[in-house]
Amino acid sequence: MTGVQTCALPISDLQPLHFQVVDKPPMLVVADRFRGLVIWDVASPDQPTSLSELRLPGIATHVDVFTIKEQRLAAVACGGEGLTVCDITDPRAPRIVAHVSRGTDYSRRVKTMGRLILLADNFDGGLKVFGLRDSLELVPYYQVRIPGFCEAAAVKEDLVFCAYRTYGTAIFRLKNVPTSERDLETTPTLELLRQLYRTKDYVRDVVPLENDFLAVLNSEGGVDLYDVRDPQAPLLVSDFLTPDVAMSAAVLHNWVCVAAWDAGLLVTRLEVQPKSAAVPE
Repeated sequence: MTGVQTCALPISDLQPLHFQVVDKPPMLVVADRFRGLVIWDVASPDQPTSLSELRLPGIATHVDVFTIKEQRLAAVACGGEGLTVCDITDPRAPRIVAHVSRGTDYSRRVKTMGRLILLADNFDGGLKVFGLRDSLELVPYYQVRIPGFCEAAAVKEDLVFCAYRTYGTAIFRLKNVPTSERDLETTPTLELLRQLYRTKDYVRDVVPLENDFLAVLNSEGGVDLYDVRDPQAPLLVSDFLTPDVAMSAAVLHNWVCVAAWDAGLLVTRLEVQPKSAAVPE
């Protein structure tokens, strides 16, 4: 008989809105609702050990861990206070190294690509693009001026997918991603390829899947699955209605795990139709 052993941290210890697991050493890096950035040693997953807590401005809503040279960094979306970058090279002594809040409202998600940081913010037209220097100074490039409050951003190769709440999903092509200090002098570009408006209810999340598919989650239609091999002409290939609001999702091979508000965690297997059977958006 196979059993599953679980370890739950009490609410008094952790109130996460998002987390990321990193290795070497194995750590759980948490965007905590009240505590800010919280780091746990999970070398023994059944006996996690608290390493540090770092108070951040606003409410830590989302975190993305990345590396520049030999520095391990965490970009954190802070609701009400914009973007904060923390040095977590020493996980027992994390420190804030950069922060920006100008022109932000309630930052939801953050995504890094090399030295590029994309911030999804609830300010109208709220996708913001930053670079990061060797000195860890933020370089503000621009705000993407298309209507809508940006809820989420995801990246796959040179494509950026953004959830725009009541304005559907936007697909961009990203060019000139900075990978070195010198590259920061060339402004990265986001070319808008297509906007999807199947429903204008409330797009919550966008999740790139294997084999050039995209899952779009919203509070009315559940999960829509698109074929984005041609990102300028996405094809709707499947959808399924969730019992409650589809908030966010994660992917493991051909399985999609959906957090669905009071309905709990829903797990579905992808059964994708051939492209010829897809329905044009």
